[in-house]
Amino acid sequence: MEQKFIKLKIEDNQYHYVNPIFITSVLEIKDNCVVYTMDGKLIHPKESVDDVMKKIKDSSKMTFHV
Repeated sequence: MEQKFIKLKIEDNQYHYVNPIFITSVLEIKDNCVVYTMDGKLIHPKESVDDVMKKIKDSSKMTFHV
């Protein structure tokens, strides 16, 4: 299985790459998003919760190479 990371924008020209398997929850607070990971870290991406959830969902699609 290929390991995939999702790219979350933290600041202008600054990104946090995270393995979506290690995301435990995504929290929406007003217009902000917080991503919690298994190791207890909090990531505060500039994307909306919907955008982050779409990235997580898209990363779970498996591709088979023949």
